[in-house]
Amino acid sequence: MTTIASSRKRSGGKSPFLWLVVVVLLLAAMLSVLFQQVRQIPLPGNRGSVGVRYNAHAEDEHPEAHTVRKACEQRTEFLYKYLYESGKYAFICRLPDDKWGMMIIKKAQDFWEEVTSFIPKDGSKWAVQQYVEKFATP
Repeated sequence: MTTIASSRKRSGGKSPFLWLVVVVLLLAAMLSVLFQQVRQIPLPGNRGSVGVRYNAHAEDEHPEAHTVRKACEQRTEFLYKYLYESGKYAFICRLPDDKWGMMIIKKAQDFWEEVTSFIPKDGSKWAVQQYVEKFATP
């Protein structure tokens, strides 16, 4: 017969299975970051491309992020460099519906990472350029 007192863990700690689950979850989270797919974003004027790791924040905050990403993967029309933040750029691309979107990337250690992707203002070319020129230069 087992009593309540004798069924408790004798070690006073967590079960080995619980520790294993925690370690596996942590490893999975770390590996998902390491093995995020890198997408090639072309530079304007056919000057090559830059590999960018996408960020979950973009789609969490902006439902249009996927559309902007796909358009930027096809062709980037303009590239702006941030004035006050080193290693940060804005890619401007035309969307299929003739609106304009922007993908902001930054240098993160040894790779480029997406900060966010969205459609500024009303998505017109003029509005997007007015928006980005407040903090970046072509």
